[in-house]
Parts: sequence; structure tokens; C-alpha cells
Amino acid sequence: KPLQSDLVLNLAEIIQVIHQPICVRSSSLLEDSHYQPFAGVYETCMLPNRGDDQRRLEELCDAVRAVWASTYFRSAKEYLKATEHMLEDEKMAIIIQQVIGSEHGSYWYPNISGVARSLNYYPLGGERPEDGVGMLSFGFGKSVVDNGSALRFSPTHPKRPAQFLGGDQTSSQHMFYALNLEHGYHPLEEGGLENLELLDLDEALKHPESLKFIASTFDLQSGTLSESVRAEGQKVITFNGVLKYDAFPLASIVKDVLTLGTQAMGKPVEIEFAVNLNRKAPKKQEFSLLQIRPIAAGNEESDVAISVEEKEAAAIYSTVVMGNGKIEDIQDIIYLKVDSFDASHMKDMAKELDKLNAQMVLAEKDYALLVAGRLGSCDPWLGIPVTWSQISRSKVIIETGLKGFQVEPSQGTHFFQNMTSLGCMYLTINPDRRSGRLDLEKLKQLEIYDETEHFVHARTSGNLTIKVNGFKGEGVVLLP
Repeated sequence: KPLQSDLVLNLAEIIQVIHQPICVRSSSLLEDSHYQPFAGVYETCMLPNRGDDQRRLEELCDAVRAVWASTYFRSAKEYLKATEHMLEDEKMAIIIQQVIGSEHGSYWYPNISGVARSLNYYPLGGERPEDGVGMLSFGFGKSVVDNGSALRFSPTHPKRPAQFLGGDQTSSQHMFYALNLEHGYHPLEEGGLENLELLDLDEALKHPESLKFIASTFDLQSGTLSESVRAEGQKVITFNGVLKYDAFPLASIVKDVLTLGTQAMGKPVEIEFAVNLNRKAPKKQEFSLLQIRPIAAGNEESDVAISVEEKEAAAIYSTVVMGNGKIEDIQDIIYLKVDSFDASHMKDMAKELDKLNAQMVLAEKDYALLVAGRLGSCDPWLGIPVTWSQISRSKVIIETGLKGFQVEPSQGTHFFQNMTSLGCMYLTINPDRRSGRLDLEKLKQLEIYDETEHFVHARTSGNLTIKVNGFKGEGVVLLP
């Protein structure tokens, strides 16, 4: 459908002003709603903005149409259904921004992309929830969301050694997303809507200036890490230059923006940002705030007290939780047959969960779910590769580590942003490492309603009581 002629005239004016790559994205009522914001549901299009004026204008018009059309995609419709919104409620504006970054050969990308939240329901030892948490990646931030290869940092304690969370647990980022400046914008081709390419780190090594302050060099012979990008050895993305040595005051900027955002919105916020360190003098390095929105509000403000008696009586007790609040209207629990667990059957488990969830969707009932490993992982050896719609009625998720099967918990992904924005509670236990407790015998005494090869669906006579206190970091599941 062609755009209105007066709109096309306005777009033609924009390309006379902007000559660097352009990002076309949505800002809609539902995405930015204070109660159920949703992340990553609509398209974002990146344009190289190269060639003659006519071609640049056509590509910009195509991108505007593509973002509008994404309100009708299946993922958006499923999400609307889950949040009980009508498509008629939605109103969308299209935002046209310059893409932060700089040119490196035939590609364009920022040195740093990241997300940060002012409230961290996953504080590591010595941190508090209100210290906040951030994730950084080299190149475009699609890596944080898609393959989870990002470096976690604390805006309050940036110099602490960062744990690698997500993706490959043992190494740093070795792929990154960039915009190909020579390709143009072709929305109907495969992968054409987002238009970003996944490249090996070797491409960035051809332009070492892009890795300055971002990468360190690992000397295989001496086993030491050097902060010089030009040293001989293997490059590792550590962000040490900006986090440990303040070559750019990233952590303090993020901390200030989170504090200001929280004061302005009156509730915890999350932000998306990008950094360009490669600007020619006299221009200065730039930090760009791409988006700020409230963290989905659930029962964050209410204080959920858990007594000593409740901890002792609980079938499940966790000291690593996400979310905050109390649920007392669930009678169903679907739990993994822990005794016969085999990590090679994760794909079958995903199909079984899909089937069990479909029955709960028809019955319009919510349930608690107990699994092993990282739920929603792309790697079936780390956890069950379910999509959000396959477990859409689970209101409480418990991930457990087992003897001989230890995996970092899931966090920092859009999968979990969407789970928690729907008010889902999340608990991690690891009885083998004395973290939390799982009383299987109590679960086995419940009446079995349905059973598959790997799961038991039990239904209780009364209601379960589930309490999660995100500030103290503890949660319980109590049987009636």
C-alpha cells in the first residue's frame, strides 16, 4: 500500500538532512504501557542510507511500511492475546533515528550496545537489588537478546569481575551484529526486515580502532591478559577499558540515567543504549539513550513476608528468585520426573510441555512448572528449548540443578522480560549445591491428573501458596 504523498514529501526532507545509516522503529501505546510493556515484539529496520536520493527515499518508505505491518505478525497477536489487549487499542508512532556507530570497512556498528535495569532481582553476592544490573555487547544489541552473548556488569560496582551470563558459559562474545553498508534494504528477502548481519570477530580485527577499550588480548604463552588491542594473542571482549579503567565513564552515566528515569517515572526503569567511541576530533565520544521504559509492574512494592515455619514446611524453597508477590489461586503443578532425567531428551520434553500447556489453555487454568536447566535455551543440552507460547499458562517457573547437571539460570533475555512482565514468578534451586530445597516426596503424594514420559501433572485439592520476596531474594511453594 503506497504511503500518503504529503508523508513521502516529509520523508524526502529527512534524507536531505540525515546521511548516515537510519533506524526505523516503533513507539506504541502498548510497548510503553506502564503496566504490561512488551519488548521486542514489533520490527526495527536498519537502513544503510546509501545511493542516490530516489533509492534512499524508496528504502525509507519500505521500512516505515514494514514496521506498521509488524503489528499483524503472529508473535505480536499472541502477545496481545496474553496481555488481554485488543489490537484496536493499539496506536503506533514510527520513530526515525540516526544509527549510532561508525563506519569500519563496508560495515557500520557501535562499539558498545547495552541494556540496564534500575532494579536487579538477581543480585550476586555483595550486591543489592537496587544497585541495578546491565548487559553489554560489542556491535548491535541484537546479540544480547538473540544469542545471549553479553557481559553482565553492575552500574554501582563496575570494577568487580563480571560473570559471563548467557550463550556459551566459558568464553566471551566471538560473533557480533553489524549493518552491511553495501547491501541496501530489501524487506522481502530472507532476514531482510532487520537487515543486520552476524559476523565473526575476525571482521572487527581488520579495524582494531573499533575494539579499543573493548577487547583485551590473551597471551597464550604467558597466560596473561593485556589491555592492548594491538598485542599478539587471542582477542577477548571484556570491556575492561570502560568498566575497570574508565576510559569512558559508561557505568556512572548508566547509573545517573537509571536514577533520573526512576525519579521521573516514579517506578523502576530499564533502558537501552549505544556508545560510539570512534568519533573524529574535535567531536567527543558519545553515549546515546535509545529507549527508556518502566520495568513491568507487578507486586513489586508490596512486602511479602515469609515466616520460618513456611520455609520449613515448603515443598520448594529458593534463595534465588525473580519477581515479587503472592499467588494463591493455582491448583496445578507440572513437574519433571527428576529420578529418570536425561539431558539428551530435552527436545521431547519441549513437545510434552507444549501438549500439557495446550490442555491448560483450553481449561483456562494457570500452573506452576518445575524443570531442570535453562528454560527457553536455544541449546537443548542446557535446557528445554521451549518458546514462550508453549508454556503460556505457567505462572511460576522453578529451575533446578541436578547432580551431574549444573547450568547457569536463565536471565536477561526477552523471553524472561516477557515472562516477568506477565507477572510470572521465577525461582532457581540447586539442592546439590545447598542452594534451596526440593522435597520430591511431598510432590509425589499429590494426586496425578495427567502424565507424560518426562513430566507429571499433579492437581491439589486446595490451592497452592506461592510467595516470592524479590528484595530479600527468597521464595516458597507451599502445598495445601
